[in-house]
Amino acid sequence: SGPHLERLVPIIVRHAKQGRSGAMEAIATDAELQLSMLAILETLLSAPGNEQYWPSHTPVLLQEVLVGNMVWKAGRVASTVRKVAVACFYSLLHNGYADKPVLFAIAPHVLPILKTDLDDYDASTRQLVCISLKLMFEALPGAMSDQPVQELYPSLLKRLDDSSDEVRYAVCQTFKAFFLAAPPAAFRGTVIDYTLDQLLVHLDDQDPAIQGLLFEVIQNCIPIDAPRVAKKAAAVRSAHRSPKYVDELVRMANEHGGAAP
Repeated sequence: SGPHLERLVPIIVRHAKQGRSGAMEAIATDAELQLSMLAILETLLSAPGNEQYWPSHTPVLLQEVLVGNMVWKAGRVASTVRKVAVACFYSLLHNGYADKPVLFAIAPHVLPILKTDLDDYDASTRQLVCISLKLMFEALPGAMSDQPVQELYPSLLKRLDDSSDEVRYAVCQTFKAFFLAAPPAAFRGTVIDYTLDQLLVHLDDQDPAIQGLLFEVIQNCIPIDAPRVAKKAAAVRSAHRSPKYVDELVRMANEHGGAAP
């Protein structure tokens, strides 16, 4: 219950504490204890009944525990610590325990870490990172500047070729939110040009579920640069096994009309 969290959270923070850089704090030299504390935290975050109490604990958990523990480090135990920390971060976001000001403050620290974790060798960590990014983008619509857009989009595109279908499905959802997470101008030029090329290649995927998701993703590119979407979609029509999606995208983009500002 809530009063118990008042006693439990400081204990978890003390034993799972990690500097934002990921440098091990002196108190947390016992990685197994650290992992146990993170596992307890993940269980508590996922359990119903304490919804009103968590938001007050979120800033300290993010700053003292989760951000630093999501930093990539080599080794089996480090991989598990990272996976559980990402799962805790996902639970915080999914349950709405982190409000906009908290997320806005932590974004410059956490986005570069999540970008690196997109390459994690554990597929379930990669999937959780994709979903966590989606939730962050949805919570902060239009708030990102040009720099994180430039830094994130190549890493997100790589996940469309992931060996795990679950990661591929997840990153499609990430992209849908990504295109709404910054002003349209942040994507124009090289970002939208290169990204559209890649998205249109994958729109001809053998998996109909991926095709359907990417069709939705590319629709979110139309407000950014409708003429470019129309032109590029028309150009790949003959290369696709079925023109169904590209024809619809051309129609929608032309209907939207207007050159990119």
